[in-house]
Amino acid sequence: MLFSLTRDPYRDGQKVLCPIGEMDLNTVGHLRGVLTASLCDPAVSSLLIDMSCVTFLDCAGIGALVEARQTAERHRKRYGVIHPRGLPRRVLELSGVLSYLSPTTPHRDRGLQAAVA
Repeated sequence: MLFSLTRDPYRDGQKVLCPIGEMDLNTVGHLRGVLTASLCDPAVSSLLIDMSCVTFLDCAGIGALVEARQTAERHRKRYGVIHPRGLPRRVLELSGVLSYLSPTTPHRDRGLQAAVA
């Protein structure tokens, strides 16, 4: 899996991670590493995962996304999965975690809302 890391122009500290391809057992190690590094970076206050280019998602990928959400909560950082499409969206819906992985609500701000819209 390839990753594209971009800074959100709405405010400093907001990072958007754009995974491309399959989020599965073969790629989850790399995914976890990038998610953990981003959430442990003191310069990052919020992390959004733009899933618009993810073509496949299995339970290993779901586990990594859920673990990242828990890490974000421990570090008091904003976190959310945005723009899942096709099969990955359906998998998130069927597994019951889509709403849990949606951008966190306790810290809503205009920059986060604009990025999700």
